[in-house]
Amino acid sequence: MTGFDMQGASDLGEIATFSLPQGWREGARQEAIGGRTLHQFQAGSDCHVRFCIYIRTLPVSYPAAVDFQKILYGQFRDLLSEDIARLGEVLEGMSNQAAFEFNAASTNYLNDRRVLQVEGRWLKADEDTLAVFVDVDGTGRYVQQIYFTAPAGALESHLSLANSMFTSIKWKQRK
Repeated sequence: MTGFDMQGASDLGEIATFSLPQGWREGARQEAIGGRTLHQFQAGSDCHVRFCIYIRTLPVSYPAAVDFQKILYGQFRDLLSEDIARLGEVLEGMSNQAAFEFNAASTNYLNDRRVLQVEGRWLKADEDTLAVFVDVDGTGRYVQQIYFTAPAGALESHLSLANSMFTSIKWKQRK
């Protein structure tokens, strides 16, 4: 694993630094409508195995923020289908059962930061994903998503790598 050189890099939201495996590189950055930016890092020329940082600069609604905070900062637990329904605005497309199939969802810590962790499959893209959702500013209104994705059935063989990338994250200090 090598540290990602943040010099000259765009803002990566709540991430101060993280490490990329040898041979990985930054792929195309995508700007989207609604203040969203997707940073993609991939295994060499294989664009099917990616570590992504999805930054949203627009807030979720107040009711969605309240639900996110109650679940995120409550007792650590596996999420129920009712929780997932309440988190629709935070989870965006993952909350659509026709688009995404959940394998697991829970609240955890990732390097001293509370996170909502989701594992599942994007049905149309046929990709498996391990994702975490972070409360950026402590209000629940600004959410950042960080995820590792691989072709369906291949995530298991990359799980150790994905976990080492997630655990390499050093968060920015909250103001």
